[in-house]
Amino acid sequence: MDVSSELTLSSEKHLLLVHRTSVIATYIGDCIVHLQVPSELLSEAIVPGVARDADVEIVVMKDQATFTNHLHLLGSSWLADVLNTESNFWLLELIKDSALMSTWDRESIWVAVPLERKNKLEYCMPMADPNSNRVPLLNCKTAIIADQYAGITDSTLAHCSNSIGFLMGKCKLGCALCSIGLGSAAAK
Repeated sequence: MDVSSELTLSSEKHLLLVHRTSVIATYIGDCIVHLQVPSELLSEAIVPGVARDADVEIVVMKDQATFTNHLHLLGSSWLADVLNTESNFWLLELIKDSALMSTWDRESIWVAVPLERKNKLEYCMPMADPNSNRVPLLNCKTAIIADQYAGITDSTLAHCSNSIGFLMGKCKLGCALCSIGLGSAAAK
């Protein structure tokens, strides 16, 4: 084995290519991958807690057990959900092309994104129009919000003051309405 092959095998960071865009994947373990996703891949997605033109940090976990056992690695505030196999095709392609993640059961994969507070009553959310065709990375019905400071670890739908709007199709997880809707629940 030559030296360049040895370096590739021992490296934890990998460059993955999806839709002609490079994504840095850091293999944290056999069940966890950290992705640095450039904004150009997200033009059709709504990512909660991230400004529209920002690069995104996403943690992908093999299954719910991995997600539960590694909550402490995600930080103090975050949103997580089971991978939506019906949308976000760039993420599905990225998983399929990854040496590690391609062997995982796609129906069991969990995705997590960090969540920042704008102030005591609001989270940072993109100013996405809930009526747009943009697809949310996470689904309000199945996503979990965790905020160590507010003491919340529960369904976003159960805590958001806009839950009726979501059920009526007038809200998507990550749009501007979620900023106050989830933030006011966390401030109680």
